[in-house]
Amino acid sequence: MDDVVGRTMAKCQGRDTLLMVLSDHGFNTFRRGIDLNRWLEENGYLKVDDSRRMDEHLAGVDWRGRRRNELRDLLARLHAARKRK
Repeated sequence: MDDVVGRTMAKCQGRDTLLMVLSDHGFNTFRRGIDLNRWLEENGYLKVDDSRRMDEHLAGVDWRGRRRNELRDLLARLHAARKRK
């Protein structure tokens, strides 16, 4: 996994590039789930080219014009809410 993240980071050298690494593994019991990509898409944070929807490794994602600042704000709010618990 470290190799995959490292190679991905090497390709994300653009000034406007935001790389997020998320894990589906945690340290607590798991009682419910979320399809994060579906939620991001349904809420306008991720756009997928329908003709490439089944491509591997997010190759079908249309990265142009994404709402990066809004997504950063959302992640900050989620992090703050988690800290309050």
